[in-house]
Amino acid sequence: MSLPYRRGLPVHGRAFVTDGAQGLGPNSEFAGERRLNVRVSTVDAMVTAAALPRVDFIKADVEGAEPLVLAGAARTLLRDRPTLLLEIEQRHLAKYGADADALADELRRAGYSMFLWRDGDWRPVDRVTTAHRNYLFTVKPLED
Repeated sequence: MSLPYRRGLPVHGRAFVTDGAQGLGPNSEFAGERRLNVRVSTVDAMVTAAALPRVDFIKADVEGAEPLVLAGAARTLLRDRPTLLLEIEQRHLAKYGADADALADELRRAGYSMFLWRDGDWRPVDRVTTAHRNYLFTVKPLED
């Protein structure tokens, strides 16, 4: 994992898993980084290990590795169809060779609808924009 530093302090919110990443991406703005060895697992493995009967919600803000999280949750996504809250930013996805629109399209093909929090409510949207980062994906209708 790459942990960037600014003014001698770690910037935890911008740490990312380096496996599969092609460089530092937007983290190149930081003066330095520290590489940490961390244990990584998949959602599916954690669900199995914990013997969870159901997963209703997954939130992922993993600095561009969201497609990797979803790939590691494939069985859970098919079995439980959980609602997803994902941070999607092209600038972070690019370091993994991923694309924001392709990610949203893949979820739509899997039966998910995409929403954005705006004016106190979740509003349907068709695409990812640079003006927003967090998107809700659900296969269930949103209740008023």
